[in-house]
Amino acid sequence: MRYSALYVETVDKWAVVDALSGDFALEFFDTEQAAQQTAHTEENRWTLLINSAYPIEIAS
Repeated sequence: MRYSALYVETVDKWAVVDALSGDFALEFFDTEQAAQQTAHTEENRWTLLINSAYPIEIAS
């Protein structure tokens, strides 16, 4: 999984982090639910992008 939600104690907020970018925090949220929802949305966006770039070949 590329995107996840982590609690950052130093700012008392939830962050959506990108594991493939050195744990870069995309955005901070006040609630875990909002961070989880955004992480899920970003993960789906990334999956669609990858799948469209490398379509699965069907054996003939």
